[in-house]
Amino acid sequence: MNLSLTQTKDLFPRIFRFITEQGKVAIIGLATIIVLAGVVVQVHRINENRAQLVTLNHQHQQLTRELAYWQDVARQYPNYRDVLFRIASLQYELGQKIEAQKSLQKVMVLDPNFKRGNVLGAKIKAN
Repeated sequence: MNLSLTQTKDLFPRIFRFITEQGKVAIIGLATIIVLAGVVVQVHRINENRAQLVTLNHQHQQLTRELAYWQDVARQYPNYRDVLFRIASLQYELGQKIEAQKSLQKVMVLDPNFKRGNVLGAKIKAN
């Protein structure tokens, strides 16, 4: 039972023939618009993320320079509580939690009742 192409088309519902024969351009056009909109949104997000990364890198460099400065001051004044506390704070901000804990221990030896030191110690332990 060999059917001709015309007879085969009659076996399928009319809606499917419409989509495959006449709607190809519309479907492809709509898909292209959706993909292009997605690309535009992603490019915008990438640019936002890149700007945030630049800002974070700049902040990290500033914190690192400030930490180096206070570490130099601490070499000159090794028992200065506020300098050691600033070092611990900067180390914590930079994610150096073990070093921050060590610096904070020096602070707490110098002044066991230092309230800001206790607060920072709680933050370090919580993370």
